Amino acid sequence: MKKLISAATVGVISLAMSVNVFAYTVKPGDTLYHISVVNKVSVSTIMEMNPMIKNAGSIQVGQFISLPGDLFIPSSQLTDENELLARIVASEAAGETFEGKVAVADVILNRVTSPLYPNTIKDVIYQPGQFGPVTDGSLEYKNATDQDRQAVAQALQDERTNVLFYYNPSKSNSTFFSSRTVAYMIGNHTFLY
Repeated sequence: MKKLISAATVGVISLAMSVNVFAYTVKPGDTLYHISVVNKVSVSTIMEMNPMIKNAGSIQVGQFISLPGDLFIPSSQLTDENELLARIVASEAAGETFEGKVAVADVILNRVTSPLYPNTIKDVIYQPGQFGPVTDGSLEYKNATDQDRQAVAQALQDERTNVLFYYNPSKSNSTFFSSRTVAYMIGNHTFLY
């Protein structure tokens, strides 16, 4: 039986938060110029906020790009556990794209709904031996950015998948990962079933 992530499970803060960045999903026919005009921001600002964009022609349909502006996060999505999730995303996906951060948050949320793992975000994150920043204690000193929080908000809105693992092949040579099925790769991470 699947576990559900609910307000009762994670607790709700009765406030809403506005952050100064939001994710835009590139649509067919979009150009950086068109996106800049519609969103009233310069192409150079978009490129500065998205270092993965090397030139104006390098955006792809379905890609998430960060834009300046306000994202209203509903109060139902603001919890202490979600802030913890944003901090582990900041630790585990530092330097990754917005899409990569969403994917890391998604893995943790998938574990919450999996019968193989604990049923709260906090318990999944603090499960022994799962995340390096927990093991070495650095998570306690890590602050989340607005983009990390937005990645969590996006992951909460996305449909759950069965992807339960990710790793950076250049940093880990565990045989455990070679025994799993690759779902997709984003940035430096390989995501696995």
